[in-house]
Amino acid sequence: MPNLQDTLQAAPEILNGTIEVTKSVVELGSKLDVAKGALQVIGNAADSITPFIPLISVATTLISEVISIYQTAEYNKKIISALYDRTKLAEFAVDTLQRRKKYYEDNFKRQDWYDAFNRFVDVLKDIKTFAKEISTIRGYQKYLKSYSIKDKFQELSTKYDVVMKDLNFTMAISNEEQRRYDNDCLMEDVAEMKEFFKKIDGGIVDNNQTMNTVIEELRLMRMSLESGKGPETKPKQITQSELMDPSIPDESDCRGSVKKVVRKCYRTTINVACVPFVLNESEPEERKKKDKQLAILSKLSECTNILKFYGLTNLDGINHLVVEWAQYGNLRDTYEAYDIPWTRKIHIAADICRAITFLHSAEIYHHDLRCENVMLTDHLEPKLAKFDYARGQGASTSYIGDMMKIIHWLCPEKMIDKSSRYNAKCEIFSFGMLLWELTFEKTPYQGWDIDKIQKHVIQGKREKITFGPAANERELDIQQGLEYVIKEAWKQRPQDRIPLLNLFNTLERLQSKYKNVVEQELGLLPQKTLDLDGTGTPQISQISDADVEMELPECEDFTLGFEIDIVIPLEEGIKAHKNREYEKAWECFKYHAENKNAYAKHWMAYYLWEGKHVGQNQVEAAKLFKEAADNGIHDAQLRYAFTLQKSLGKKKERDEFIKYLTMSADDGGNSTAQFNLGDVYYNGKLGIPKNVEKGINYLKLSALQGQPNAIKLLKTLNIDFTTEPKH
Repeated sequence: MPNLQDTLQAAPEILNGTIEVTKSVVELGSKLDVAKGALQVIGNAADSITPFIPLISVATTLISEVISIYQTAEYNKKIISALYDRTKLAEFAVDTLQRRKKYYEDNFKRQDWYDAFNRFVDVLKDIKTFAKEISTIRGYQKYLKSYSIKDKFQELSTKYDVVMKDLNFTMAISNEEQRRYDNDCLMEDVAEMKEFFKKIDGGIVDNNQTMNTVIEELRLMRMSLESGKGPETKPKQITQSELMDPSIPDESDCRGSVKKVVRKCYRTTINVACVPFVLNESEPEERKKKDKQLAILSKLSECTNILKFYGLTNLDGINHLVVEWAQYGNLRDTYEAYDIPWTRKIHIAADICRAITFLHSAEIYHHDLRCENVMLTDHLEPKLAKFDYARGQGASTSYIGDMMKIIHWLCPEKMIDKSSRYNAKCEIFSFGMLLWELTFEKTPYQGWDIDKIQKHVIQGKREKITFGPAANERELDIQQGLEYVIKEAWKQRPQDRIPLLNLFNTLERLQSKYKNVVEQELGLLPQKTLDLDGTGTPQISQISDADVEMELPECEDFTLGFEIDIVIPLEEGIKAHKNREYEKAWECFKYHAENKNAYAKHWMAYYLWEGKHVGQNQVEAAKLFKEAADNGIHDAQLRYAFTLQKSLGKKKERDEFIKYLTMSADDGGNSTAQFNLGDVYYNGKLGIPKNVEKGINYLKLSALQGQPNAIKLLKTLNIDFTTEPKH
């Protein structure tokens, strides 16, 4: 049997041997036997804690890991919080034990107390394993197959209480209040998870609400890439014969700064972009790595909100990537060219979150979340793109040469220590900044240099969240929802940031709430239609050419790791109008109007009404305004209403006038329509029964958007328009 001196000399080695905590303490073998043997020879030795050193080391490591899991948990945060509370009490008990060694000296000499401490460590190990599992979708699904989450939690709680009692750590034993809190945590998290699995879809779960097998495939492919081992994987090869020229040629079919990106039709009907791509054939290992990356990219396309990669092709001797055609370019280009309605914003936000959830389920972080890296299809569906910096959860972050590219969206902990591990909380912070960018349609900290941004963010300061007046209760509801999520996502301490599960559920509830809003109300609006931040950007206040003109900057390239310039045909027409190239604009609007694009009909009607480039035809213009109006184009609703002004003596036209004016005022939130309705109802004009209260409400809504005539009338009436109007 070893003597005391042998044990003391072995202690540092034993301490090093306790770092691997995925094994049971019993499995640590002879090193613990050495410590345990010391119990037989210590007697009255002053340092009687020596045999407990390895156990305390394991316990300390486990406690640290549970705390880390709690801080970074994306799912079941409340259940893990209840486990975290127990772990913190255990931490306090262990700390007390070490500080009061003399007080516990008799216990250190007892075999039953040593055995109890072993059980204590094993309970901590079980708590850590359970917390780690349920903090991810994959682990949660695994547990559901074998356990009831509630039963497993209660089993761990009981084991914890028993061992704490055996060690006389009475302060760590659960009381009735703790048990009530535990039950509330369980009920809330289980309800959130059920809602999540019911709504998430997007390739993450299958019809049975179990994990999609593609997630596991991605995880394995990623591990193979990072380890350099595993089977070779290659992207799909597409023959040139499978790619046809578009049936209707367009000047935008060749894009990019040197027009090398071409639009093709894959399998006859699928619009794709063929992007030149260099494969280094001279370095086989690098080629294998690139093939694996492209294979992962192809598998990521299983998510409905990730830009689809179809495969590689060779066009005229040059390798090309074949990717999904994104009609509207990237989200930044879009908000710089248009205003995005509030209802559409919440749909875009929820769908981007769905893509991030898919990535995290596959244990992949994007590392570069911003609007410029989200593409929009012709149906305005967001597609997450550009995976240049994407890495697995355990992989090292790639060096980013130009920090200015990402600094506006970067979390404070990475600003403080750029070598720190990137995790889910970093991604959630960046997503919060992306949501701010989408909400207010501008780059965060625009015009600031790196030092100023870093100082601001590290001090806990953020961008302003100040909204312009909401046009209706729906907009107000969405604004409040976005504000809540943004603030929860960009909190200073990572552990305080909203878990991804709760973030998605919050956005999805809003998305579902307004899913039945007619599709046209989810379309894009002319730039400067919305007062996004309360700076007084004018709404349409009168029917004139200025109302339909838009400031459209040159679109920058979008990338999926490649330079691609997306040119929007309808946008080109609007830009041509702005540049007074009326013939080009007219042909663009006419083409899209004939293809049933409601917004193009609005533009075509405007040209006919004004006689711009074409002969004036106000009868035909009125018909087109009505068609666009009936398809939810709010500007067209207002314009069509005003085409009826000359006929308001007739009841039918008068009713039509009120109908479309109301649509523009209520659904579109147009301040001019609100003013006119307020005037009609307040004064009882056009044979409409006088309704003072209704009239004042419309006038207030209009005035709150800065409509000068409404402000003037309310001041004349000595009415305070800053009070909240009734809806």
